[in-house]
Amino acid sequence: MSRPNLSRRAFTLVELLVVIAIIGVLVALLLPAVQSAREAARRMQCSNNVKQIMLSMHHFHDTYLVLPPGAVRGASITPAHSKFNIPVNIKHGWAPFILPFMEQKNLSDKYRYDLDWTDAGNLPVVETHLKVFICPSTPDQKRYDVPRSSVSDYGILNGIDAAGLNPYGLVDRGTVAVSGQGVMKVNEMIRFAEITDGLSNTFWLDEDCGRPKRYRRGLKLQPTLQNGNGSAFADTNEHIIHGATVTGSPQTGPYAINATNEDEMFSFHPAGVMAGFGDGSVRFLQDSIDIKVAGAMVTRGGGEIIP
Repeated sequence: MSRPNLSRRAFTLVELLVVIAIIGVLVALLLPAVQSAREAARRMQCSNNVKQIMLSMHHFHDTYLVLPPGAVRGASITPAHSKFNIPVNIKHGWAPFILPFMEQKNLSDKYRYDLDWTDAGNLPVVETHLKVFICPSTPDQKRYDVPRSSVSDYGILNGIDAAGLNPYGLVDRGTVAVSGQGVMKVNEMIRFAEITDGLSNTFWLDEDCGRPKRYRRGLKLQPTLQNGNGSAFADTNEHIIHGATVTGSPQTGPYAINATNEDEMFSFHPAGVMAGFGDGSVRFLQDSIDIKVAGAMVTRGGGEIIP
């Protein structure tokens, strides 16, 4: 019996090129979707970080009946110095106060308030990287500030530069009257009852990512580091809204979000930043927000109407 001839046909070069082109198109279509999914996951983790920090502040308030001070420093005794047995000319940020309420009691027990946060005795604590203080979208996750200390992508936003913004019509009249009355001010201990604008209308924890490196609009990395910006989590990591120009220059301007990370709201999320409100909620503030609205939500008793 004869075996029938079997015809075999290979791919032509044209067919192979067509298949490669189709695969290339599919990859090009899928990559943005994959990147978007990854950023959505990072944004969710960032939101969880802010939520955990805000809940820790609520637990602190439940225990001490006040919020922690935005920082403690200076040559004069204040109620914050007295309440926490902190000597004069010793500096501490807000983050060490909430460590016990963030499942970091071991670190908290090692931290000494009778020593400055930069003292060698506090080095084992301040050089410890805590993931809850780092936004997962920020490059260089395990970076340090000088002196050697782990940084935080989250800061306290406790005021607005009304004097600088008012001449340009960039601040609400109610905000001008109480521009210094934000939440968690330096050497001050605020009760929830003093936030008369309402906890759901007031935020004080925000993203100021990437420090001590210097970034401008479009996530453009600048060649020099920031000087003394308090990016270490144990440092006086607090700031106010100054506004910035469209290019990200840290001068008076109408942009409050994602223009610069030089003590302003800034993140590596597309189009906005995470903010922690007094009611414990976390909201994504778009970078197109009117600076007047941002300022109104920072003050605690301006009586502004927020659209």
